[in-house]
Amino acid sequence: MFCKSLLMFLAASGSLAHPVLDARQSTSCATGVHMIVARGSTEPQGEGVESSVVSAVSQSISGSDGEGIVYPASLTDYTSSESQGVTAMTNDIKSYTQQCPDTKIALMGFSQGGQVVADVLGGGSMSSSAAIDKSYTTSIVAAVLFGDPTHVAGKPYNVGSSTKSGVFPRPNTATLDTYGSILQSFCDTGDEFCDNGGSPTIHAAEVSNHGAAAAQFIVKQFQGGAGGSGGSPAPGPTTTVAGGTLPTGFPSGFPTGFPTGFPTGFPGGFPTGFPTGFPRESDWASVVR
Repeated sequence: MFCKSLLMFLAASGSLAHPVLDARQSTSCATGVHMIVARGSTEPQGEGVESSVVSAVSQSISGSDGEGIVYPASLTDYTSSESQGVTAMTNDIKSYTQQCPDTKIALMGFSQGGQVVADVLGGGSMSSSAAIDKSYTTSIVAAVLFGDPTHVAGKPYNVGSSTKSGVFPRPNTATLDTYGSILQSFCDTGDEFCDNGGSPTIHAAEVSNHGAAAAQFIVKQFQGGAGGSGGSPAPGPTTTVAGGTLPTGFPSGFPTGFPTGFPTGFPGGFPTGFPTGFPRESDWASVVR
């Protein structure tokens, strides 16, 4: 709630000041999180509407900054524009991680910019371009997509009310899925592009509606410190038994409620009348004969 109120206040007051870098600038390394942003189609060069999210994160994490990648963000030749965005963001990530290997990075993209981020991590959705090499993603702690046209329904990293895929659904999500632990894709029902709906208004409001949640996610990921090395499988399901838990199915048929110990005092002695010794060898010999 605080983060959302802060975001609204900053937007209303015009106090969205934070260090803004041109992607081509040489800069000192951020001591907070460095945010690399791909703006939406037709927005002027810079961070676009996502500037409010960058500012909210910067208010929570001192020493943070943001940069908008340099690419056309054009609808005139969408495929070429988007491809240039992928190249620009990939190069910016490589350059920054080489210059500032200890700085944590967050990626962010709206609309066409959301597709750019997804293609950088997951490989080309409209081409055969490869995803960025994972040796460059270990510093990436968060990736946020708003209104991504390549949105695919049913993914665990999806956030919002949408239940449908976008106008350019990603044909293969295998590589992108490996970043699920650091990824959130925001999309609402009716969005013209990510939900293949009929409302440009809903699409335009994705950042304002979900910016606070996105900022909180980035802050949480930064504080957690995990980088995006391609993700690790989530721990498998477990079965609770007396005294602890075991992975489901291990060992097969393990009885529920297995005793944690023997009854008190057992074995304290054998029951009365139990044989006190085994027959002598000579006695067995006589029986065998």
